[in-house]
Amino acid sequence: MHRSGLQETQSGGHAALSRIELQIVQKLCDGYQSKEIAAMLGKSKATIEGYVRLLYAKLNARSRAQVVARAFALGLLDDAPPNGQLESRQIS
Repeated sequence: MHRSGLQETQSGGHAALSRIELQIVQKLCDGYQSKEIAAMLGKSKATIEGYVRLLYAKLNARSRAQVVARAFALGLLDDAPPNGQLESRQIS
């Protein structure tokens, strides 16, 4: 494990996030659940949950909140939410 928070690979480099992993992190940041992300990305809920587990490992996180926080801290997401607040969504 490197001080940056990203898991190191066998060659000493960092485990990069794939395009789909970055999309999932962004959706997590927006407050979406696995089922919603799956529908948006045309994947199964189980597939999204598998990617979330990979994100936990790659970012050395124990929760979805830590995944999002570490992604922001590492500059992996385009823009931080205004005033450090996550987008609020109406719950139906």
